[in-house]
Amino acid sequence: MDNLVRKFTDEEKRLTTEQTHTRRTYLIRNDLVDRLEAEAKQHSRGWPTRLINGLLESYFADLDGSGKR
Repeated sequence: MDNLVRKFTDEEKRLTTEQTHTRRTYLIRNDLVDRLEAEAKQHSRGWPTRLINGLLESYFADLDGSGKR
């Protein structure tokens, strides 16, 4: 029973995407948008956001690791 109560309590504490992310508008080449949308159809909802965030994390990790700023 404690696990069930904890589960619902934990869910209430979860932050929404709007609380952890910021919307921005960027221009992306049409051919890349087409490929992104085609690929996204093969994945779950939210995949493009996870992909873009992952690519940015990787870029900045590489940048930080190389000593560039």
